[in-house]
Amino acid sequence: MDNNQKNNYYQSLLTETKYILGYDGKYTPGTIGKMAISTALLSRHIPDLVFAGYYLLSGSQLEIGPYQGNIIACTPIQLGKGVCGTCAENQKTIIVEDVNLYPNYIACDTETNSEIVLPVFVNNKFSGVLDIDGKNIGQFDETDVENLEHFLNLIFSRH
Repeated sequence: MDNNQKNNYYQSLLTETKYILGYDGKYTPGTIGKMAISTALLSRHIPDLVFAGYYLLSGSQLEIGPYQGNIIACTPIQLGKGVCGTCAENQKTIIVEDVNLYPNYIACDTETNSEIVLPVFVNNKFSGVLDIDGKNIGQFDETDVENLEHFLNLIFSRH
């Protein structure tokens, strides 16, 4: 998929997010509600997703939060383990082009081939990660990072 196509579906995602949870704020749920609605928006707008969901920080591990997908999520995940645990430990976005080659990968299904995990900050406090799994190898890149960071800011920084 080229960046033009990606930018088009992200523009749609961000426009709807602004209306529902962002600038226009049609809905003003709490944090868990925002997570639930936002995973539905991600699933609606980003093609070839296997899973879109949140893992929430709970002590020294991540527990599954709201998600969309036809798989059962792995939980709990220790900090530093797998892509989500590593993202949480470092609080930095991770893109995995091919999960089959990632040495610390935790497999929850056989459909996922690529992954992007972003740290989530609620009221400027690290709260967990947003995990998005894709069907295609090399599905995620810097275009996804920029747009998904903007998406998270719309949801968690405006209210």
